[in-house]
Amino acid sequence: MTGRNIGNRKRVAVGGIRYEANSFSAIECPETVFEEQFIRRGRAVLAAAPANSEFFGARSVFEAASDVEVVGLLDTYPGCGSPVPHGAYERLRNEFVSLLRDAQPVNGVLLSLHGAMATDEEDDVEADLIRAVRAIVGHEVPLIVSMDLHAAVSESTASMLDGLIGFKTCPHTDYEETGRRSAELLLDAVRGASSPAVFLEPVAMITAAEAHDTNTGPLSSHMNHAQSLVDGSSVLDVSIFAAQPWLDAERTRWTVTVTYDRAECGGQARARSIARTVATDLNADIGSFRVRKTAVGDIWQSVLAFTAGPVLVADSGDSPSAGADGHSLDCLSRLIGEGLPTVLATMTHPELSIAASHSPTGAWMNGEPLAPSVEVIAAASGRFERRYPAGPVDVGSCAVVRVHNATVVITERPAMMLDTSLFDHVGLDPANFAVVQVKSAGGFRAHWTSISDRIVIVDSLGGSSSRLTELPFHKISRSSWPFSERQTVQSGELP
Repeated sequence: MTGRNIGNRKRVAVGGIRYEANSFSAIECPETVFEEQFIRRGRAVLAAAPANSEFFGARSVFEAASDVEVVGLLDTYPGCGSPVPHGAYERLRNEFVSLLRDAQPVNGVLLSLHGAMATDEEDDVEADLIRAVRAIVGHEVPLIVSMDLHAAVSESTASMLDGLIGFKTCPHTDYEETGRRSAELLLDAVRGASSPAVFLEPVAMITAAEAHDTNTGPLSSHMNHAQSLVDGSSVLDVSIFAAQPWLDAERTRWTVTVTYDRAECGGQARARSIARTVATDLNADIGSFRVRKTAVGDIWQSVLAFTAGPVLVADSGDSPSAGADGHSLDCLSRLIGEGLPTVLATMTHPELSIAASHSPTGAWMNGEPLAPSVEVIAAASGRFERRYPAGPVDVGSCAVVRVHNATVVITERPAMMLDTSLFDHVGLDPANFAVVQVKSAGGFRAHWTSISDRIVIVDSLGGSSSRLTELPFHKISRSSWPFSERQTVQSGELP
């Protein structure tokens, strides 16, 4: 159905289904992954959008547009983990499609997607959802999508879009800006001020998350150059998508997309040229995207090299914000011991968290696999508001225990540690500890620098291990670096 004006006003539909899948997570995603507490519908999609979110940014644009009527569909972001049960996604997709069908006619659609969602049956969920949207609105209605920098964008997805806006930062600090830019692009399109389209260029590389930092890493100069090519007329956006490296799918590899105005003379040719130039530059710099980490056995040697604490120990191989389980003790077991400096840490363990949360404060209990015995310090609800990414979370049963020098927050479900929200929730101040273990590969840097800039990145094992060539991939293209060649690397250096 082709959209039409409602009186003199433009009618646009907004919504999203976001989730980041990790193919190597050992914790099975539950059928109840899309819990009601994580879903906003109707007016709440914009009105209740948390600060520092894409729809919070988009709301400011729509509120300033007197000629626009916004119809909220639904929006949800339950987090990340193993691929979603297909039935759970299918039910939510059907509701989303039904809401969009009821909202017809519309002049435009704005979607907020992650870009790396998968189910146990569908490896390219974004393409599946966008295809369902197109089946309702047709191909004449502008469809603009925003995605995470870690999106694995397929050619199929790009071919169905009029505009694709990606985050430009890692750690992600431009949620609101991305939302604003996406909404502005949509309004220009529905008003006839532009006729956007997307050109995609694949880049045959997959890299560990530490190489995605846009502040100090090798990606920073490439991202800055890409943004300098946006002229606001023929070239409307240039995005580099570094891809979720732990998504085992054919579409997993870096991509460069250029959203251009097809109404501008030479727009498509310029978009093609820019996309291929940026991709070529990335390929030429591929060696810079290796990362160096501290071996697990050398953690204390690196920590004690700092004269003051707290020191942040990044347990990068077991990062829940990358979809890993959060239950690996590869790093934490090396930090625990009698007579060592104080340590604050987290781990996921359903049985231990439930048992500890039901034990009286001060009691000693079996702490396996963490330790033979642990002292219960406190129990807390697993529900709280996370600041980054903003929104409600529920990590299930939650308890604080002590073993030797370590205070450990144990959760029933994996807890993202991109900020200090979990520690704040249970009343612990990281600044009071000599060492803080942070289960994150790099995204924590945006919100942890106020605590410490003394950081040790550990080559730990888990579902987000940087040892990509050692992981059991089955579907990715072996033509992508580093799978295309296994060069000899220096000690401590990983692809």
